[in-house]
Amino acid sequence: MRGHSSPLRASALLGSEPLALDLLPASLGEVEASFGEVEGQQSPFRRGSTVVAAAAALFKAVIGAGIFAFPPAVRACGLVLGSCFAFAIGLISLFVTWATIEAVRELRRRGMKAASNGRIEYVEMTHIYSPRANGAITALTMWGQYSSVLGYFIFVHETLAPLLPLPSQAVFALIGGAVCPLVLLRKTSHPAFEAAMAFGNVAVALALGTIVFYGLVQAPERPPLDELRLADPSGLGLMFGVSLLMFSCHLEAVTIEQDMARRGAFDRMLVWSFVVLAALFLGFGACVYLSFGEATGRVRAAGGGWAEATVMQNLPEGGFLTAVKLLMSLNLLLMTPITMLPASRAIEAPLRLSARPLARSALRVAVLAGITAAAAVVPDFETVVGLTGSLGGLTAFTLPALLFGHFCGADHPLGRALASGVAAFGALGTAWSFWQICFPAAETS
Repeated sequence: MRGHSSPLRASALLGSEPLALDLLPASLGEVEASFGEVEGQQSPFRRGSTVVAAAAALFKAVIGAGIFAFPPAVRACGLVLGSCFAFAIGLISLFVTWATIEAVRELRRRGMKAASNGRIEYVEMTHIYSPRANGAITALTMWGQYSSVLGYFIFVHETLAPLLPLPSQAVFALIGGAVCPLVLLRKTSHPAFEAAMAFGNVAVALALGTIVFYGLVQAPERPPLDELRLADPSGLGLMFGVSLLMFSCHLEAVTIEQDMARRGAFDRMLVWSFVVLAALFLGFGACVYLSFGEATGRVRAAGGGWAEATVMQNLPEGGFLTAVKLLMSLNLLLMTPITMLPASRAIEAPLRLSARPLARSALRVAVLAGITAAAAVVPDFETVVGLTGSLGGLTAFTLPALLFGHFCGADHPLGRALASGVAAFGALGTAWSFWQICFPAAETS
């Protein structure tokens, strides 16, 4: 939900087809014994994407529905503290992404996957580092994908509920029923899914632009500056998870870098892309919070207090604004099967359900029903995004940092020390953020 949790993020880790792990190199000795290209030498027959195309792919992978949870996280953490902490998470994500690619380069220097021009997948690195870790990594990634769908359903529910004369449970049932036929599809290579991805980009951009325009130009009243929160440490746990989910792109980066025609240009592209992404994310969060204040991502409850919602609910009702909300909801529904498919395959492969279509369909419907039921009792959208991101601290910070230290530490002593700190921060941040989000009273009382 990574924004929304991108299908590229899942497929890069879980694989678009079941990965035969026994075919991977059992040790670095086998890797080093193979013959391969030297770093910096590229096959004259390899074709790849341009720097501009690579940057566009990175933006497409990173920007998603998760950005809509960022303004409420700013509200919870405070404008100054939240923005600074999110920027720090962005810098760590930048380092982790570079470290992941540097580990790939080191394995290329040792000759791994020379026959395929050094196309080394992330899961192959983790298998060399620790063959037993792949099960845990796959489980955490499945959690991320299913949690993303959970967030999608809550987001759509909060948009549709005010428009439909139905009880909340009926709205969730309608949402689950609408996507049920889509989750039974076996492949996402159909042109319709490409069209859905393109539609999703337009819907997210339109929603972001509409929120900013309304907040800056047409909002009925802005909160006084002295009423805005500048720093609230009790919101740091939520900000950790939301920011990590927004900025994390180490999985996508592996695919993007190896697809580039000039791989040596990746680092500069990565830095400038992060500069633009940081400006976009931080600017959006600050703009929305300055426009709506404590109402950011909230609506007034019947008793006069606040009820959690999404920033889309800060927009008033009206023909165009309602259409924007519905388009964003349709985008998330269309993204559901793309997001669920890698996790579904990860479950189905060990159960050998590929040749049993009825059992496979029954399992997918059961999983969808469970997610729909869970969405009806989960508090709010940003909580789901925060929890999804907080558990990603292990896979997005800790594991990539350990990979870098293992493969590149001898040549980068300073980088190894920094990676060790990032690995510890990812583990501690995960535990602390998860606890603070689940038990806020223990932190704020």
